[in-house]
Amino acid sequence: MPNPPSPPHCESQSAIATLDRLLFAGNGTGEYSQDWDLIVTDPNRLYEFCDLYERGDLDSDTKFALMLVILVSLDDGGRDGEIAGDTGSVARIEELLRADFVLHFHTVRHWALLGESDLKETFPITPMMQRMWDDGFREEYRQWL
Repeated sequence: MPNPPSPPHCESQSAIATLDRLLFAGNGTGEYSQDWDLIVTDPNRLYEFCDLYERGDLDSDTKFALMLVILVSLDDGGRDGEIAGDTGSVARIEELLRADFVLHFHTVRHWALLGESDLKETFPITPMMQRMWDDGFREEYRQWL
């Protein structure tokens, strides 16, 4: 059985353009920058972002980029489970990550801060991402480390 291709490490320009059109009616940045996901993050739109992800008509590049926006919005919103007063957001995002773990392999690894035990030195979503890593990692994925 051939090895699956390595998951993406960063968002593509075409995915950013698609999300700009879908989420910002073409009025967002629309162009790649190192901090693109930080610029468009909005914890108050987390449900909208998740709804778009779940629609089922996005290609994998766009889903990858959208998950970055979702995670930065979740992280920006506060501590694990305290997002805009709604604890259901974390469970919903965990399900999305479980369903597409391979696609988001490097993203989960980044946010999980593997080996970091002092949670005061981590992102607010690091505990969630460590759970995702523990739940989703398989030995055959070691080739991507």
